[in-house]
Amino acid sequence: LGTLHFHKGERGEGKRCGGPPHPLSFGIMGDVHSRPARLIQEKWEAVGGAKEVVATRACLPQVDPYVAERFEELKRINRQYEIDSYKGDLLREGLPAGVRGVPQYEKKEKLVGYQEKVMEMVSKYVGDVGEGRWGSFEELEEALFKPGKGKRGFPRVSTVDRWLDDVEFGRQRLTGAHPVVLTQVVKCELLPKKLLVTDEQVIGLITEDSVEEAVAARKLFIIDYHKLLDDIPTKKDACLCSPIALFYTRPNGALVPIAIQLYGGPTAQDLNPVYTPNDNIWAWRMAKMIFNNADMHYHLVASLLARCILAVNLAAIITSRCLSPHHPLKQLLEPFFNGCIAESDNILRTLVGSKSSPIPMILSCGHDGWYKIAKKSWAKFNFNNTSFKHDYTERVDPTSPLIGYYYREDGMKLWRILDKYVSDSAKKYYKKPDDIDDDHELKRWTREMVNNFTRFMELQTCRKEQPIVFNITTLIYMATGLKAGLTHNIYQQYAWVPNSPGVLSRGPIIEKTKDQITEKDLLSLLPDKKTTVLQTATAFVLSGMADLDAPHFAERDPSIPTYGDNVSTGVTTVPPTLPDPDGTPHGEPEVQSVEPEPPAPCHLEDTVVVDVYGIPGDHRQYTHIRGSSMDPSDAGDEVLETFIAGGKARGGLVEWEIRKA
Repeated sequence: LGTLHFHKGERGEGKRCGGPPHPLSFGIMGDVHSRPARLIQEKWEAVGGAKEVVATRACLPQVDPYVAERFEELKRINRQYEIDSYKGDLLREGLPAGVRGVPQYEKKEKLVGYQEKVMEMVSKYVGDVGEGRWGSFEELEEALFKPGKGKRGFPRVSTVDRWLDDVEFGRQRLTGAHPVVLTQVVKCELLPKKLLVTDEQVIGLITEDSVEEAVAARKLFIIDYHKLLDDIPTKKDACLCSPIALFYTRPNGALVPIAIQLYGGPTAQDLNPVYTPNDNIWAWRMAKMIFNNADMHYHLVASLLARCILAVNLAAIITSRCLSPHHPLKQLLEPFFNGCIAESDNILRTLVGSKSSPIPMILSCGHDGWYKIAKKSWAKFNFNNTSFKHDYTERVDPTSPLIGYYYREDGMKLWRILDKYVSDSAKKYYKKPDDIDDDHELKRWTREMVNNFTRFMELQTCRKEQPIVFNITTLIYMATGLKAGLTHNIYQQYAWVPNSPGVLSRGPIIEKTKDQITEKDLLSLLPDKKTTVLQTATAFVLSGMADLDAPHFAERDPSIPTYGDNVSTGVTTVPPTLPDPDGTPHGEPEVQSVEPEPPAPCHLEDTVVVDVYGIPGDHRQYTHIRGSSMDPSDAGDEVLETFIAGGKARGGLVEWEIRKA
């Protein structure tokens, strides 16, 4: 391992000469004949660099013997990565800044627009479903998932079978598409101000005698969408509420909803009623559908696009502008930022760019509402809170009696692995406080990040490497674990539209009381046929499933319950830390083959199916462990570290299955 040096022509036309080589280099994992090496060389040639490549090492700017050349190189890169803050653009102003034109060497040759890809999926898997509304849930299921003449049918999700179950509704807050918003109620005094729920309304729903006792037992959790989704414009005849939901942990550890209020804030009960499982069953199910509609808006627009994808894009732009290509931290971040600038541009143009783009089409907020949600979300963005370490301790008590919160459990393991990975690399270059003080590129990078990210940790906080490690680890986690946690289960949760309808009809919500709601009212809440199919196809694309091979759609034994489809993988790579400053070479990255084994013969009646959430270092999903004695923790930290440290989440879908009879 090591770095590549692109030798300038004026120093001997690429041949070795006296003295150290000209250090205009990119750090990569591999040799000069590897695919990453060729890719970097092509990018360098695109901006006028030399063709000859020789080996050298990364270095801090204060010890670089070619300061002037390094400075000129960074100036040239700055012209390519010009920041666009969207001032004067009524729609985009207030979003995370982007780049003014994607640099030529950041563009992807075969990057297909989201709108084109979604329409291709509609044509391939469903075809024409006609106009109008759905007559029954059975008709909807047949149109989406069952093969027929001229259509393949989308892969069926098991959410179809249990979307009405309260346990499933609670599970989606822990291991669904949006597992980052559940917050523990720490003070009972907060409830009357936000949620008008009384002890009488939750009789039989909690084992404690009062809500106050449940709070003291650390069993109550809340999700509040009022501040972000209040006063958001919607499309004609569409509805978007700003609900608050209260959840309770049962003695068996299952998380279930016990109260939902459609609009936050103190209001008269008759104008803003609280729905509970003790109400009319169809009214309660309607309240859950409305909440999931709001959750889908918050998830896709605020959590995923604004605070994750566009935020990482901004960090990648600032990194390219402020850190030389042969700065150690630039080389550390480069693999995780690879392709994110082109992808963010593609998202803004083809996923949300116009009224006919997929996201505005499948959400009640439409085109204008999308931008308002994104702006409000970014205005409240807090870089420090984005770190998993803070999220792990502040949002939910680590000792709370939740069972199955695998995003939290695996995420902490990932954070520790990344923290050690970054810390070991940083210590090789920042051996004393003066190394940090003299690094003017790092100071400029920190200053730009502070100007663009609220509560970004400044170097003045400590003259040691801790702020650097924290900031870099957080950025890598955002680009890997967080993004994977917010994308991979999109299809499982949103493909069955009644579970999480993106567009809601206004009628039943404002025209009927609790006792008047029926099953037909739930059907009338759903979007029309074309919008329904478009939502399923969009979820299919966003989750990455559209890029998988045909074996993903193989028929399975319908008698075996599953949460989702799985694809086995072959090879994983564990990258080492950066090369030593003294040029000490490393060996080739260790490649470990993880060959999936066929399941041992077993009888279904002797088998216990345990659902284990996948690792957030990659696109994640459920891993099926069949067996009566298999514990989820038996997956092992070695496997976890192998997959996570490879940074695989940035590029493709990596999953595996562990089966035990």
